[in-house]
Amino acid sequence: MDILISPIADLTANPLILFFIILFLLLITLILLLIYNYRSKNWVKKKFNLNDNEPSTDIIKSKLKKAFLLAVSTGILSFFLGIGLGGGKNMAQKIKNNKLEYKQKLTFNTGETENIFLIDANSAYYFYLIAKSKSIKIAPIGAIKTIELEN
Repeated sequence: MDILISPIADLTANPLILFFIILFLLLITLILLLIYNYRSKNWVKKKFNLNDNEPSTDIIKSKLKKAFLLAVSTGILSFFLGIGLGGGKNMAQKIKNNKLEYKQKLTFNTGETENIFLIDANSAYYFYLIAKSKSIKIAPIGAIKTIELEN
């Protein structure tokens, strides 16, 4: 379930991200519309392996649909891989340089409490660091009683 929701959460986390994804889709669409309008030009025929005689519009449309799907899927895949790799590298750098602020207080079901930096959570686990430790700890959600944000 988390795998399906996390891309939507990434898109809606910042309005600029959603804006640029929509802009990317519109740009690809406009480029392919221009290519369709110039379908009789030699460079279009050469790029899409069309015959010298006038190709049918169905063939051109099917090739442009394939090009659209390939461009959009490659762009979106690159976007999410870039976010994942960049965020992971950034977090690793912060952990290495100890530039994290431990603002959360974690209380376990046993009553034990720890000051932590919460890295992330999914539907089953919390991922966190305790102060002055560089190892990431993972706790199941059922083992956590409360998480408090301290100022």
